Amino acid sequence: VSQSREHFPAAECWADGGITLRAARLLAAAGAQHLVIGRALFTTANYDVTLSQFTAL
Repeated sequence: VSQSREHFPAAECWADGGITLRAARLLAAAGAQHLVIGRALFTTANYDVTLSQFTAL
């Protein structure tokens, strides 16, 4: 992700598939601008807490 941001700075960077909160933090730090989050959000026991953790990134 970080290399694609260097080589293609005008391109949007999306990440999809298996996005956990840990992976989301790493992807955001590397420059991913959009994360497609499904299972991590919709299978959690506490939707509101999980949503706030992801939106805090």
